[in-house]
Amino acid sequence: MATCSPPPEQGSRGRSARRAVLGLAAAVVLACMGGVLLTPGPVDRPVYGKVLRAIRRLQEHGLPGWVDYAAAEAAANVLLFVPLGLLAALLLPPRRWWLALLLCLGMAAGAEVFQELFLPLRQGSLQDVLNNGVGALLGVAVAATGRGLRAGTRRSRTR
Repeated sequence: MATCSPPPEQGSRGRSARRAVLGLAAAVVLACMGGVLLTPGPVDRPVYGKVLRAIRRLQEHGLPGWVDYAAAEAAANVLLFVPLGLLAALLLPPRRWWLALLLCLGMAAGAEVFQELFLPLRQGSLQDVLNNGVGALLGVAVAATGRGLRAGTRRSRTR
């Protein structure tokens, strides 16, 4: 009976290529995040007024009043770390998902300390670290869900 699995050398080459692509994606994400986290002035300064106007317009059309600029900023801090959590989890073995979360939290804390100590126009925030951690956790959860779905698909094919 023929099997659908590739020869071992093709499988390892495929895994190596996958890791290289994930590593490159992680490098790009880290570079972009560095630009956001380590910019000397507030990143949102150029769009602050536009975001406020957009929130007001959306509130006029039914957006709850509690969705204000602070909520938008918190959501941005969560979303910023989703890709990094996802990529870190995919680059590490599944049993080490917690390490992806720990690395992301360490990076978030380091960035906030750097802002506090070396960027006079920025201030470090524990709330930002917590929001970044939630984003990283969401990214790790997406990776775990994808791995679970892929494993389930493989199991159903072998039956």
